[in-house]
Amino acid sequence: MSAPFSVRSTPRFDRLLKKLARQHPDLAEHFATALDVLRTDPYNHSRHHPIRKPGDKAGAFSYR
Repeated sequence: MSAPFSVRSTPRFDRLLKKLARQHPDLAEHFATALDVLRTDPYNHSRHHPIRKPGDKAGAFSYR
């Protein structure tokens, strides 16, 4: 197995995450899970995780 990848964030993202965490107490758990997934397999080559592109809605738009 390859070495874990590093996941970096911007200061703006950190501020937004802190703000959202106050409103959504379960966000920390979900964010930790997402970080673990991204560290182990960021491109999802193994297809073990249901990762979708941001804004991807099934059948909402035609892909060209």
